[in-house]
Amino acid sequence: MRGLPEVPGTYIDSAYLSYFKINGKDHVVGISQRSLTDAHLAWISKKGVTQELAPDSDWSEAYAINDLDQVVGMLRVGHLPNRNDWPVIWKKGIPKLLNTLAGYSDHGRAVAINNPGWVVGQACNATACTPFIFNLKKMFDLNTRLSGSGTGWTLIQATGINDAGVIVGTGSFDHELHAVISTPVAAAKVR
Repeated sequence: MRGLPEVPGTYIDSAYLSYFKINGKDHVVGISQRSLTDAHLAWISKKGVTQELAPDSDWSEAYAINDLDQVVGMLRVGHLPNRNDWPVIWKKGIPKLLNTLAGYSDHGRAVAINNPGWVVGQACNATACTPFIFNLKKMFDLNTRLSGSGTGWTLIQATGINDAGVIVGTGSFDHELHAVISTPVAAAKVR
């Protein structure tokens, strides 16, 4: 057992420091705060060094990391009254905002990433959120990607994705909440 190095200058208390995910190289991501009144800080810890992922933002969160050290979470951009929390992926420490889902461009967060780099999370408007998948190029509303076996289901959130593209989360069927697993279906070949 060993403690991870903390982000310099952060407040350390179990209520204000969270370790979220670890990858196959024992690199860890999470959230901490500078003080009891400060906002959240996304960080990555690897090879004995912990550093902030978004030192210029007043609020960031890191939720997951893959074996390529790609990190996903949330990044606050802008200032009041034009401030938004965007789903983000950090590659080599550089943030890329994932804010392209039509109709849900108010705020969101990316919560899981697989080793091929596909991301799942939630995108929101002022009144509702929908789960999304980002396939390295484009973001899709998962509710618009259901096959016939998904008839009657409404996906509420996507919380995990494995390297085969299988997604887990929460869904609703007949007004009842359920844990769900969504398996990709290969597209039919056109001859």
